[in-house]
Amino acid sequence: AAMPPDEATAWLLARGEHGWRRPADLAPPTDLDHPSGQVVPRA
Repeated sequence: AAMPPDEATAWLLARGEHGWRRPADLAPPTDLDHPSGQVVPRA
């Protein structure tokens, strides 16, 4: 089920320009993707 519009909007605002990320197999994360040092698990 999709997120309710208000939740989706809040989520995108909280995530900022990184709100939507392509799957790791299409665009593997790099250090430039996460300048804050955030750790992203790769499945």
